[in-house]
Amino acid sequence: MLKIVHEEQEGLFRFGRLLVEDEKVIFSMKNTVEHFNAAIRKFDLYF
Repeated sequence: MLKIVHEEQEGLFRFGRLLVEDEKVIFSMKNTVEHFNAAIRKFDLYF
């Protein structure tokens, strides 16, 4: 079994960071869901 180790970081590119208001305009929920679903479909092609 593969174990993933995550080291907490601070800053703009921190994992799990909430979006600021300007980013919410750029990354709409619909757009994010579309990209996520496309990534899942691509993943399924290989595994």
